[in-house]
Amino acid sequence: MNNLTERIIFSILICYLMLGCEKLFNDNDSDQLPKPAGKFIPDFGFRIENGSNPAPFADKDGAIYLFYSDNRYQPPKRFMTTSTDGLNFDNPTEVLDRSRNPFNKLMPDGKTWRHYQLNWKPDRSEYWINSESSTDGINFKKDEGIRYVPAESDSGTLGVFDILVVNNAVWLLYVGAIGYSTSNVRLAESNDNGLSFQFLLPNVFNDSQKGLGYDHRDPRSHILENGIRVYTMVQGLKAPHPGHRAVGNIYSFLLNNTNDFIQEDGIRLSHLDFTDYNVWSLNDPWVVTMKNGTHRMYVASLIGIDSSDVHWSIISAAWDPNK
Repeated sequence: MNNLTERIIFSILICYLMLGCEKLFNDNDSDQLPKPAGKFIPDFGFRIENGSNPAPFADKDGAIYLFYSDNRYQPPKRFMTTSTDGLNFDNPTEVLDRSRNPFNKLMPDGKTWRHYQLNWKPDRSEYWINSESSTDGINFKKDEGIRYVPAESDSGTLGVFDILVVNNAVWLLYVGAIGYSTSNVRLAESNDNGLSFQFLLPNVFNDSQKGLGYDHRDPRSHILENGIRVYTMVQGLKAPHPGHRAVGNIYSFLLNNTNDFIQEDGIRLSHLDFTDYNVWSLNDPWVVTMKNGTHRMYVASLIGIDSSDVHWSIISAAWDPNK
């Protein structure tokens, strides 16, 4: 075999090797979580005036059930309203459809629904989470005992939380050490079908060094076809001051194959994105997938010209994956 033939064969082998490696990398990429984070574009107008704490549920027929708090009452009352397009909501009612409540979570056994509730004493000296359970997702009965109490590093406090079912475990994502410079989102885990949780991670979103106000808050998961995205809110050092200072940006994290939350680049939604009216804060983001595949975020906001007419409202934004 002459040198020319050897060089040709060698070149062919190199090409096959490169093509094989490229296919391997592409195959690996195809199994990864979706990479484009995109941007949420504000919808025009308000979804619910005087509403806060949105909790939307999208059913298989395309209807959106929106649970929310009406702040015209003290303490605020919980209502439910429905929409066929995700934008126009009618006929709010205090009769809540338990089967459409997005806080209901199906446990790893595949047959138990559990609804977790945050509780505290009037003087905020004690916090705990309890639960109620159901076998049909409609009729619930209170579970005995307490599911979780603050870990030592939580400084006796618990805040906004979310429940994730990951493989055969139940995860509790929650804000701890509220009001302290160490406040951020922590993780507790249950391996007994959601009946008891043990503290697992103190710094889920790797923001423990950023300081009070720059930590990620209000965690809320969005279940995708091939993964889990969690949305968070970062307020900044100072609270909103209507007429003077607007705050609030929404970020996102993806849960990767090793069960780590990886922050996606950029901001998903900012108070600066709203130009039709004054938005002084963004709180409690919750994203659902509409029947047509659109991702829509519902978020509570302080709106108004200034402090003289500021009030809570629920507003929304639609996801554009190309932004």
